[in-house]
Amino acid sequence: MAELHEGICGSHIGGRSLSSKAIRAGYYWPTMREDCTRYAQRCKKCQQHTDWHKAPPEELRSIYSPWPFLLRGLKRRLDKAKGTWAEEVPRIVWAYHTTPQSTTKETPFSLVYRSDAMIPREIQENSPCFQNFVVEESNEERKVNLDLLDEVREEARMKAKALKRRVEYKYNSKLRLWQFQVADLVMRKAHWYQLERKLSPKWTGPFRITKALGNGAYNLETLEGDVIPCTWNATNLKFYFS
Repeated sequence: MAELHEGICGSHIGGRSLSSKAIRAGYYWPTMREDCTRYAQRCKKCQQHTDWHKAPPEELRSIYSPWPFLLRGLKRRLDKAKGTWAEEVPRIVWAYHTTPQSTTKETPFSLVYRSDAMIPREIQENSPCFQNFVVEESNEERKVNLDLLDEVREEARMKAKALKRRVEYKYNSKLRLWQFQVADLVMRKAHWYQLERKLSPKWTGPFRITKALGNGAYNLETLEGDVIPCTWNATNLKFYFS
């Protein structure tokens, strides 16, 4: 089996193809198919180069606060600004407050004041909205809008919740639930810098599970006992067969 699978003329074929190739070579024994399947499954090189699994191993858990993503986008923009980051902060925050969100279809500004913000360009260009602005009428209309604000916020909250439910349903419909136990051997997805070459292994390891933290998070160590820093999600792990 070793020669047919990974020898000079071997091509790391699967278990069924390996058993067929062994039969054509003149070999046979009662448990041939099972033995060939197990051998191909435990091949380390096959496990290192196999495709990444696409089915999610854990249910999707939605984050209802947008702040982590806002801060990530803010940090990215500030990194590009370098020395002029102080001038960029008001622009980024203003853009976020005046942009309709995909979840609520409302801008954060309108959910606070129940009115659309007037961007600086509208003032500079003397837009119709700016030219027809009347303070007394605006104040009266704002009071009415504030009285209706609770209803608008509740509607926006329901829209956001419904969208997250739809996303969760679509994501979980492809779910292939599996969990790792302490002392299980696993392989980990290779980092981007480990995939510089076309034939670089897509998985690294094996590693040993040292602790299950819940919600698909695990701590790892090498087989020599060296602790792997950070926690690792189940989407980046798979069982290692030895």
